[in-house]
Amino acid sequence: VFGHVTATYCAGFVSRRFSTGFVKAGTYDLTNVLTFASSRPSGITIRSDDGEGNLAPETTIFDGGYPARTNRLFSVNSANVTLRGLTIRDGRVKGTNQKGGGVYVNANGFSVANCIFDSCGAYDGGGLYWDNKTVGDGVLECVFTNCVSDNDGAGLYLYPTKGFVRGTTFADCAATRNAACCINGAGGVIVDGVFTNCTGNYGGAIRGVSASSSCAVTNTSFVSCGANAGPAIYSDAGATLFGCRIVDSRDPKKNNIGPVNLRKASVVDTCYFSRNQGKDGVTVALAAGSVMKNCIVEDQQRSVGDAGTGVVRYSTGTGRVTVRDSKFLSVAGGSMADGNVDFENCVFSNATVGFAFVRDQNHQNRIWNCLFTDCPEPVKLAYGRYENCSFVGNVGGATVSMWNSTKTSPVLSNCVFWANTPYTADTSWHGSMGLLVKADDFDATNRVKMANCVFQSAQETDARAPDIRDADKTGASTVLTEKAIAAGQGLLFAP
Repeated sequence: VFGHVTATYCAGFVSRRFSTGFVKAGTYDLTNVLTFASSRPSGITIRSDDGEGNLAPETTIFDGGYPARTNRLFSVNSANVTLRGLTIRDGRVKGTNQKGGGVYVNANGFSVANCIFDSCGAYDGGGLYWDNKTVGDGVLECVFTNCVSDNDGAGLYLYPTKGFVRGTTFADCAATRNAACCINGAGGVIVDGVFTNCTGNYGGAIRGVSASSSCAVTNTSFVSCGANAGPAIYSDAGATLFGCRIVDSRDPKKNNIGPVNLRKASVVDTCYFSRNQGKDGVTVALAAGSVMKNCIVEDQQRSVGDAGTGVVRYSTGTGRVTVRDSKFLSVAGGSMADGNVDFENCVFSNATVGFAFVRDQNHQNRIWNCLFTDCPEPVKLAYGRYENCSFVGNVGGATVSMWNSTKTSPVLSNCVFWANTPYTADTSWHGSMGLLVKADDFDATNRVKMANCVFQSAQETDARAPDIRDADKTGASTVLTEKAIAAGQGLLFAP
């Protein structure tokens, strides 16, 4: 059909007789919902046409007329319907549990491609609500802009199992509760997406809303999104993130826990974080068993609180979070992580406040093969294990302190302190340039243990603190007094 008559007539005619309806450019005011009834044949496609066979979404507009009118634009109850190249604008349904201001889907096999959802709203799924049915091709190369919801999914609420979203942009979408895009089915996939200035309470851009709503997000950008928890993504079921970019996350109530906030074991791989702000876990908040790897984190800032400019692990569940092969550059404020997080092969540079690898009172960090460099004040170490680490070119080197003397003693082994300069900005640091042990934090049973560490010179240790310990060949602990330090027992000084 290429009749270019009224939209309602065109769709009804197509659903009775043909498989594809072509709609010419123009604005079609819908005073009532356009329904694809379950009694109609399946496999209907409605698409725009510029007269030369091309899609024309910017100029083919279905308008719901809000606020003068409040009605949904499309209701899909017939199987395998496809919408392509349309603008769906100003569709709005009001009231609790009203779903899909632009499009409501309650049929199997639905697909939507190259469509623009503009200024639509509902209780759930302001632009598109896709009920618990099987998917067709999914949501492909669409735009959701200025859509709102009174509850979940300002732009899109995706209920089907293995829902698929590709090449889609969400801009300026605002949910009262949860996210621009809500996923409620297992196995949701979002690829090549863009989320800009999207807001919610739990999840600004993406929310996995149930314990089974796991998702995979790949090559997706999150820019200037805001929420009280998880401005980029908050998922009760965990997620896999690969190749994502999370920048300028906002924290309106100064209570944000993690731009990426994942409540079950997850993977965050090859992602970039920059200029995000929040309270705790300003980079990620992850569940036990999670892995973060190959990531770059820079220019992060903590707004309030002190439990992590980098990574925190939730107190629920057992197991640890592992961070490896990642770079933390120019991070500021509070500790780097709580005590359930291990770091392997990481670089920490220009930490403007330093690092205190502890906040969880029942666990200790494990830090392996990490480089601390160009930090403008001493790197703060607490109880935990620091193995094969290098402290190079820092102002003040490192300090070892302890908040609770009943916990396990800190252990440093095979570490290198090199080319550090004295820290004199605060006299309590005693001009530390290598390793300073805060003697008041330790007692007779809880002291620093150190073995096989290399210092550029003997002046890099705090000889006044008889708290540095070493283990002899029998495993017995021996105090490294000033005399022992001078003799090099347990320590190696460069010539």
